[in-house]
Amino acid sequence: MSAMHSKTFAATIVLLVVASFLIGYGRAHGLQGQPDDLAPENTVILANETDARFSRDYSVLLDSLRLEWVVVDSAKVPDAVRDRNMILLGRPDAAYTGEIMQSLLAADELEMVRTAGEEAVVLVKPSPWAEGRTVHVCTGAGLLQTRDAAEEAVRAIMASLPPASAWIGSRFEAPPDEDLS
Repeated sequence: MSAMHSKTFAATIVLLVVASFLIGYGRAHGLQGQPDDLAPENTVILANETDARFSRDYSVLLDSLRLEWVVVDSAKVPDAVRDRNMILLGRPDAAYTGEIMQSLLAADELEMVRTAGEEAVVLVKPSPWAEGRTVHVCTGAGLLQTRDAAEEAVRAIMASLPPASAWIGSRFEAPPDEDLS
């Protein structure tokens, strides 16, 4: 086999391994069969103030998303976002989002979350508020695991619904301030 054919063969194998990983990853996290209408324009991140601030402060990925962040100050999902896909950050004992999470998850799922230890947990559930929408529940034992779960969910969504540039924005997209000239 020539060196060029060898490189092409190796590149093909690498692509197959990566594709297999992404397909397996999506299945393991309940991401197969994502609705065709899951898009940045109709997806929000729902979190309490603590989880929102921590996740954005300590994750370049989460801070760069084009998604709207909705910070809740009650255990009620705001009417304005009920018809959208959601990425819900929190823990079962977290202020506000914990009650929302408890209403979404079955008893065995809550127990699995509580016993996950240092693992980040992502569960994909159909939205109880709107047909054809999903809620990605991102949780863990603490703030770090919750942030990691959110990053994991976002990466899986972007891998299954490219291009990533639709989901991630640039800090330089806003027009420059006129007073700076």
